Amino acid sequence: MLTFFTVPKAFIGHIGVIQENALRSWRSVQPEAQILLFGDEAGTAEVCQRLGLTHVKDTERNSYGTPLLDAVFRRAQELASFPTVCYVNTDIILPPTFGLLPAKLLLRPFLVIGQRWDLDVTTPLDTSTPRWFNHLREDVAHHGKIHDPSGSDYFLFRRGDTIGKVLPFAVVRPGWGSLMFYHAGQRHAPVLDAAESWPVIHQPHDNAH
Repeated sequence: MLTFFTVPKAFIGHIGVIQENALRSWRSVQPEAQILLFGDEAGTAEVCQRLGLTHVKDTERNSYGTPLLDAVFRRAQELASFPTVCYVNTDIILPPTFGLLPAKLLLRPFLVIGQRWDLDVTTPLDTSTPRWFNHLREDVAHHGKIHDPSGSDYFLFRRGDTIGKVLPFAVVRPGWGSLMFYHAGQRHAPVLDAAESWPVIHQPHDNAH
């Protein structure tokens, strides 16, 4: 079982559609998973209520009002119901196989990352059908594009002892992902690339936020 956590943007227009697509895919991966949404952007409370997610309204921010990752990571691990936790960007669709790890690996600190596929998605996804991800993979095969390795959109790790203290980086700003690899290495935790096993899909959007 997993605890997912993220910091969404406002659920307005196209970004609202793709964020809800992502969250529905996470719920489809593990129906009993814990999903924590941090912040109080427009529509967050309503989406949490509709999808059965946990809303963590208050979080520390910088002077521009942007949530800070150190507070989010710390609080998420405090609230996590399960020993394995995963930060995911809220525009990422996860495959049904996501999070399936060997039991032996779970006995020690670890960090799992992976490249993403970029695919334009403009309409709501129906994740209630058994083959919903297969149909999406067909679209990726025809219209998708693999992103370069610099894009890290999820970090799956063992709660409490894998990444240590996260610095106060602003959410959805570049560069902080590399520090996660460093922290894991300092703790002799294996950093695993799951790109082949878990083809995650990024839904591109503008950066009006």
